[in-house]
Amino acid sequence: MSESIVTRADIAAGLARLGLSRGDLLFYHSSLSRFGVVDGGPDAVIDAMLDVIGPEGTLAAPGFTFSLKEDIAPVVDMRHSPSEVGVISDALRRRPGVRRSRHLTHSVCAIGPRAAELTAEHSVTPCGLRSPFAKLLAWDAKIAFLGVDQNSNTCLHAVEEEIALPRVGYREIPGARLRDETGCESDLSAIVHNSNPLYDFNPADRPLFDCGAMTVTTIGGAAARLVRGAAMRTWAIDALTRDPAFLSIRGAEWMFRPKWADEMHLF
Repeated sequence: MSESIVTRADIAAGLARLGLSRGDLLFYHSSLSRFGVVDGGPDAVIDAMLDVIGPEGTLAAPGFTFSLKEDIAPVVDMRHSPSEVGVISDALRRRPGVRRSRHLTHSVCAIGPRAAELTAEHSVTPCGLRSPFAKLLAWDAKIAFLGVDQNSNTCLHAVEEEIALPRVGYREIPGARLRDETGCESDLSAIVHNSNPLYDFNPADRPLFDCGAMTVTTIGGAAARLVRGAAMRTWAIDALTRDPAFLSIRGAEWMFRPKWADEMHLF
């Protein structure tokens, strides 16, 4: 049996079911293939998000360039370095008028009224207090997970940095450079995470739903989640203060579709 076609209107309707509305600041993580066959490809998904939030809303996505941390004297190009976390995020990066924050591995791309403010500065560390991720939480942005699970939840790393979680370590990348929008190069101080043990954010799924910080639905073949940033920050600070190892890997399987959600017919 062939896959059904998922349209821009289908995606917009699903986002509205999740609680996304006009004027929202939306940050998304995504996988195009999880939707099935999307009529219009990644741009249709972006257009659907913009349809729902309207011209008053701001849309943001990761412009992550993880591979650069393995390079010798790496250069991140604000215009041309592609996002390495999915074609929908890279499609936003390529849109006219998009702003991009300055970080070697964890840049954020954004368009809309708050884009310049969101991306104007970026901590030397990936998710520090001056990063877009900390702003997303402070501004109570809505964070969408479209076909991906909680292990994509970069804003939880911002909470880890904020409370100085003991397992979160750092590594400096020497010789990094930044090529700006005009093509000029300059030195770039670059620090990346070097944590031990590694994280597993999937155990956050159920408590975020139970406390009302997250809504869920299905859009095409994709499990879709929408998290309220401020509520997630409040929950995460409490949970990680009580048990700093709560979101560390303990032999749990990284899972795309949690069993509890299937049992409750949430997706």
